[in-house]
Amino acid sequence: MSISPVEWSNDAETILAELDRVGEVLTARESGLSSQRALLLLACAMNFTHLVDSMMVNPLGPILMPALHIDPGQFSVLVSAYMLASAVVGLVISSRVDGLRRKTVLLFAYVVLCLSTAASGLVHDFNQCLAARALAGACGGVVSGQIFALIGDEFPPQQRGAASGTVMSAFGLAAVAGVPVSLYVANAVSWRASFLVVAGLAAVVAVLCALLLPSREPVALTRTATLRTLASGRQGTALALTMTLSASGFLVIPFIGSYYVWNVGVRSADLSIIYLIGGAGTLLTSWLIGRISDRFGVQRVFTNVALVSLVAILWLTHLQRWGLAAAVSASFLFFVTMSGRLIPAMTLIIGAVKPAERGGFMSLNSSLQAGSTALATFVAGRGLSRDAAGSLHGFGQLGFASVLLSLVALWLGRKLARPETT
Repeated sequence: MSISPVEWSNDAETILAELDRVGEVLTARESGLSSQRALLLLACAMNFTHLVDSMMVNPLGPILMPALHIDPGQFSVLVSAYMLASAVVGLVISSRVDGLRRKTVLLFAYVVLCLSTAASGLVHDFNQCLAARALAGACGGVVSGQIFALIGDEFPPQQRGAASGTVMSAFGLAAVAGVPVSLYVANAVSWRASFLVVAGLAAVVAVLCALLLPSREPVALTRTATLRTLASGRQGTALALTMTLSASGFLVIPFIGSYYVWNVGVRSADLSIIYLIGGAGTLLTSWLIGRISDRFGVQRVFTNVALVSLVAILWLTHLQRWGLAAAVSASFLFFVTMSGRLIPAMTLIIGAVKPAERGGFMSLNSSLQAGSTALATFVAGRGLSRDAAGSLHGFGQLGFASVLLSLVALWLGRKLARPETT
């Protein structure tokens, strides 16, 4: 059977057209994957810088207090001002940000955070430092909420676990690299240089974000978005999950170092090893837990990791003088599971809100997270005391309270994972 030149020509044109179509699809897909990777890198960088800014103040206490001529009580006010400002500002703006471009809100908050971090390194007294830290906290909460809102916008549900895990790995990186480096700079140069270095890094990230972050048209909303959020059973459950997880963690976290030194017999110099290994574990497992969540189901992974976290909480809060290896192991499991359960939980929380309301909701979520963290820290401090020998009392009871809140979070997570009924 012979084929005419005209038929050959038509077939060739069809094949070439199909190849062109496939090429366009592959190019678009490759471009999309590339833009998603760039978005994740930028989100990690923003999360890293704002976490280092918030985390490095605590270990700088022995340097800051004499430098600013303040006592421990005033120093605790500096620390709490960050979280309280984050909570208040999040509540104020939560019903207003969804009428604006996500990129605009995120960039504005991040630039002001950069400036307030630099200002923290230029202050000369307590009042100036308090103002700088409060402003940093106000912007840090907005940045955190908008980062995860952006993840919800740009990634489909089946990829959000891995994306959230990647962004949250910045916590481990901040603990492993950011805080130790800032402490080294403070001791080698000055405490002012620590803030200025972080601010300089944030400025570079801000420029890259301005150039590379995607910009989408906002969806117009009424000013009642926050009321609708609170009235929604599903979104209310998501907010309650955030608060219980945060509170259960911060009943314990702020006093781990003190308990280790005063009750477990760990040397102060060895605390850096404990936090370094715990941070490294968090960094290495965050991405893995996110991928596992996408593959096996967010709710199942959240339940399993949260159950293991109960063991970690009880082990750490009832640790005795069993040596450095036991202390390192307990803190490693604690940090990995406490961070790990947040990854699938955040995926559940992001999915509980409509895209048009996601910015305001995530700002409100960050606000309540900061408020519950500050409240838990305050309550925990009131529940602890030291005896004549210097040992800390009440830490075990805080562990039981943390477990109780974690069980409530498990129930909330299961409730949130159920399909929404109409």
